[in-house]
Amino acid sequence: MTRTEQAITRLTVSYAEGVLGLEAYRSATKELEQKRDGLMSTINSAESERRAIPVSLEVVQSLLDDWDIIGVEQRREMLRGLVRHVVVKPQRPRSEVTVVPIWEAGV
Repeated sequence: MTRTEQAITRLTVSYAEGVLGLEAYRSATKELEQKRDGLMSTINSAESERRAIPVSLEVVQSLLDDWDIIGVEQRREMLRGLVRHVVVKPQRPRSEVTVVPIWEAGV
């Protein structure tokens, strides 16, 4: 998605510099915005599907029980199913880190 947004920015700069005409700018921008919106929709849909999968206490307990013996890749995969996102608020002397689980809606 970043590439699409960068392409829109390049088009805007080209239009502002007079390199690109208004109709060409509008047409190309419209296509890229549709592509970006489609990508966003796909990402949101995948995220919703991931959140819709119920988290069982057995999965959480298994992760806790096996934490010291499972590999980093396995930890990452198991955490991916439990963590919605991580919020980091830089502060001094220590930053504040909040882990938001998938069962917290709309955070």
